[in-house]
Amino acid sequence: MRIPLLVCFLLGEIHADGRASEATEIKSKAETALLEGHEKLIDAYRIQLAAAVAKADRVEVFQLDDRVTGNEKIGDPNDPFNGQSKDKWFRVDVPETPSSKITEKLLVPQEKLEPLLRIISNMLEHPGEELAACHDPVHGIRVYSGEELLFETSLCYKCLNFTMGSPIGGEYVPLPENGIKAMMLKLLPLHGKVIPAAGLELRLVVSEASSETESLSFKTSPNSGAKDDLITKKAVEFAETDLESVSMAEYAEPIPEQDGKKSNANSAAIQIVLTPEAGKKMEQLSEQNLGKRIAILVDHEIVMAPTIQTIMGRNLMISGNFTPEEAKRVIGKIQQAARK
Repeated sequence: MRIPLLVCFLLGEIHADGRASEATEIKSKAETALLEGHEKLIDAYRIQLAAAVAKADRVEVFQLDDRVTGNEKIGDPNDPFNGQSKDKWFRVDVPETPSSKITEKLLVPQEKLEPLLRIISNMLEHPGEELAACHDPVHGIRVYSGEELLFETSLCYKCLNFTMGSPIGGEYVPLPENGIKAMMLKLLPLHGKVIPAAGLELRLVVSEASSETESLSFKTSPNSGAKDDLITKKAVEFAETDLESVSMAEYAEPIPEQDGKKSNANSAAIQIVLTPEAGKKMEQLSEQNLGKRIAILVDHEIVMAPTIQTIMGRNLMISGNFTPEEAKRVIGKIQQAARK
């Protein structure tokens, strides 16, 4: 008996779809295993590195220019020191920010070496919990055994993180509250230099500049690097003391389909809860400024500028084309500012 040609084609499609689905599942499992394996490898490396640091015999500490310079700005992308001595540049071993200028250097005295090594080792073995993704380092540390460099890290007190390089890449690690900042400031005071402190500000965006406004650059897309200049009022409507909590939520946002119709798709949203007093103020402010934008600043930088679409109280739901990763990044910055 012959099978009709159409049925053959249908069977072929079903078989092909099944193979595609199976292939996608295999790839997804492989990616999950790779990520999980990477985290375990990094954790194990960090613990072994902590043990090596504890046995070091020399530490140099540095005051840094708290600004990092990308590869494209310093010349050869394979040379983070731009052909200059490592006594002038300090490597910041994370993507796109390879070095910061050294402004002062100190060889740690022997009587202070052991306490510092204990703190650095503890920092590696027991890092903090909350991680902010920015990094403006003011101190750097190099740990040696003889002439071999065992560990090099830069410290950001604004976002409370440090850098850790490894044979498979660099990353930010949360800075624990174990006394590292206090000891570094005793060893190498910043001589009047103000440590950048994160602060949370909510300001209204206006259309015209005046003596009561300020123009700020706003990175509209973290991936493309596109920027927009916004004019905000200098007056701060809400600060970190007005914040009760910030978290990620799912938001059913209508998106266009290919045929022009709209359907709901769950995208990440950011939920901010204000204190009761701030909630009353927000209700009045949102009623008076419907359709206008409100800028959310962390450390004097705009992290988002949503439009006021409805009268709000304590609960603010900020939606947009946020991926979960983008939402987590913004939430981390706001949480870090609120802790200050």
